[in-house]
Amino acid sequence: MSSSALSSSDSAILERFIEFLQIRTVHPKPDYPGVTAWLERQASELGLPFRVVEPVKGKPVQIMSIEGREKGLPAVMLYCHTDVVPVNEEKWDTPPFEARVVGDRIFARGTQDMKIVGAHYLEAIRRLKASNPSFQTLRTIHLVFGPDEEIGGHDGVRAWISHPSFKELNIGFALDEGIASPVPRELRLFYAERSPWWVWVSATGNEGHGSQFIANAAPAKLVRVVQKFLNFRDVSEELLKYGKRPDLTDNTLGDVTSVNLTFLKAGVQFNVVPGLAEAGFDIRVSPWHVANFEEVLKAWVTYRFEQKFDSTHVTSLEADKNPFYGALTGVAEREGLKLRPEIFPAASDSRFVRSLNIPALGISYLHDVEPLLHHHNEYVTKQLLFDGIGFYEKLIPELGNVPGKEGVVVVEDVREKA
Repeated sequence: MSSSALSSSDSAILERFIEFLQIRTVHPKPDYPGVTAWLERQASELGLPFRVVEPVKGKPVQIMSIEGREKGLPAVMLYCHTDVVPVNEEKWDTPPFEARVVGDRIFARGTQDMKIVGAHYLEAIRRLKASNPSFQTLRTIHLVFGPDEEIGGHDGVRAWISHPSFKELNIGFALDEGIASPVPRELRLFYAERSPWWVWVSATGNEGHGSQFIANAAPAKLVRVVQKFLNFRDVSEELLKYGKRPDLTDNTLGDVTSVNLTFLKAGVQFNVVPGLAEAGFDIRVSPWHVANFEEVLKAWVTYRFEQKFDSTHVTSLEADKNPFYGALTGVAEREGLKLRPEIFPAASDSRFVRSLNIPALGISYLHDVEPLLHHHNEYVTKQLLFDGIGFYEKLIPELGNVPGKEGVVVVEDVREKA
């Protein structure tokens, strides 16, 4: 599909997506004013009210809304984070913020993670309002764009859920990002996620000359502790390869707890045995393990947390309990798409929303494409860009028209069952 073969409407869609990608919302200094201005222009073109709130100064949450017919019903939130991770430009074949189109591929940081999802929301609303200028659903629909997801979300959605503006939106369901699937016509659907625990372990001991056998040396003590973490890592990797879920399907990454050694710090010079040695671990704890895993750590070593957030809330995938899931599966089935339910292996802003017992699902219209989030040469195809709009054009009205139901349990805290 060459650019010259595109219709005028598809060319405009592609141009808007490229504009979005070219805004350098990259850490450590994301251009949040630039993306705010671009989103405000989209809202104006769509005829939607637009507002910006800053629970943390300089960290904007941008909100567009389509008021529902029944204002008392909890609303639907279509969520997209605007920030992207840094790049190593030397490893890119094209400039990562140029958004160059090469054949059918659009190369840029943020194409998969997750600006295509925000573009799909906006373009689907554009189509729905073009065919019906007074487009409205039973529930209010909020398009929300947030900051800082890529650095933990603490000044982003985590701060926002405690801000009065969040409560005012009366959110009853949230749609967030997924991850690309290499399988044709398969979309990965995320209903829970692992807890990101960043852990420091320190060892202290005697100092001395590097030529001596120093007793009780800090590096040696640390190595013994590190080995306990790495032994656990080996066991978890085996569970990923050979373990099964309760339904006898193969484990996915989100079903197991992963451990990676990401920091090692010690030493002042070669001939000095240091008195302090430290190791840092990135641990992603499966929701099924959160209740007990800290007891495992305590049995190994004394530690401190750099970051800890427990994601133990699981969104129901039973249509009778969660009608939003039923709406999503209905659209996918009619579109000939297979949904693959998984626990999100990393961390997304959905964990903060679920912690309030608000159901959230993560999905991106990305199939038959290699997952490249945080990788160099990240890309999506023009076909996925255009086809995804049609998917959300059907999905958004279905979600917005989910009827109100009382007493339905759609989020479960699995820690309470441990």
